[in-house]
Amino acid sequence: MLKNTSDFIELIKTLPAVKDFFTESPHGYNIPLPENILLFYRGGVYPVYRGGAIHHLYLLNFNLGAPCELNLDRQSFILPTNSIFLVRPYESHFFAHTRPDIFRFMISFYCRSEEILPEAHLPVMLNDELMAVAGNLIKEYTRQPSDMWNLSLLLSLLLNKIKLQQLNTPSDLVLPPGASFSHKVAQYITRNLDRDLSLLELAKEFHISVSQLRRKFFAETEVSIGKHIQARRLYKAAALLCKTEHSISEIAELCGYTSIQAFSRAFRNRFHQTPQSYRKERT
Repeated sequence: MLKNTSDFIELIKTLPAVKDFFTESPHGYNIPLPENILLFYRGGVYPVYRGGAIHHLYLLNFNLGAPCELNLDRQSFILPTNSIFLVRPYESHFFAHTRPDIFRFMISFYCRSEEILPEAHLPVMLNDELMAVAGNLIKEYTRQPSDMWNLSLLLSLLLNKIKLQQLNTPSDLVLPPGASFSHKVAQYITRNLDRDLSLLELAKEFHISVSQLRRKFFAETEVSIGKHIQARRLYKAAALLCKTEHSISEIAELCGYTSIQAFSRAFRNRFHQTPQSYRKERT
């Protein structure tokens, strides 16, 4: 008689090994997993070649240092710090390295289908979950000898989690390609979320009028600048609720809210629960 799960596991281990059970694939999977995986990095200022690079592999870029400009098939992308960006095969691209504190981690790979891939040209921000999976991928890659099957599975997991994060990224935080002015404004906003950030202050910072600021930001993003600021504040608050022990009032202040009531009301409207219940569920 089996007494517990451990006994059940030991019984399962008595099963004879199965050979040649999967006939169509050596591992039993017919999904197109990533192949020819290469991990490398670039740091600091190095020569930029005018023609860019054209390659036949996918390139998953982690921009971990200073913000970096990517020119991709005549479009300009500003990649913020800790952003992840997928470049497709045969896309002419180059990264404008103009600062010594730029640091990029890259994964190039081949894949027979785009079904398992995240959407290209839609950056996501690195979080603890993505960093943990990428860390396991690096550890397997540097292990001697590395297991190519494990590498494929880990990269598939990483790509899937990036894809899920894209689906959960609100449209008012996504800046489209070519939105160079809005990227600069968004970076300033992100660095100063604990401040008042009035539109008058932002307009003075970028040497334009408030009406021009509103019009230009909306023209490039199709999102009002006020809605973008609020989304940035609330997603920073959500991260602080999960990763710190700050009180709700402290988090409200760190995210630029002078009233905890206003913060709680805005948080409920965005996440459909109170900050307290949001923290409780995720810790």
